[in-house]
Amino acid sequence: MLFVCVCFFLFLLYFVLTFLFSTFRSFFSFKFGPFCGKRTMLDIFRDDDAVIDALTLAEAKQAVNFWEGQDNFCPVSIAKLDSPCVDTKAHNPSANKLDCQKYTTKDERGNCRVAAKAYCDKIW
Repeated sequence: MLFVCVCFFLFLLYFVLTFLFSTFRSFFSFKFGPFCGKRTMLDIFRDDDAVIDALTLAEAKQAVNFWEGQDNFCPVSIAKLDSPCVDTKAHNPSANKLDCQKYTTKDERGNCRVAAKAYCDKIW
């Protein structure tokens, strides 16, 4: 009888763990995209002690979530809530939101430079 109970328990445990793993799999793993497969997550913070020391939970969450879907390596940290890399339009109203991420056309590059300069002028 004890053997049957142990087998049943192991069988039940297997199904519970399988369910939990399949349900929360995306929570524990990152998608392998064109950017994140080439760099490590440590690049999010660019070894910038000032950014790391002042990092909030909201900024860390935004940076990790945004990092997964990046198309290009942004010239400004994505670990700040108001980074032009996350929303270029916030610092350059004539830009598109992801101009710093796309950074392929002349307009996108110009809009990103204007936004990055405005951002840097604001924080310095």
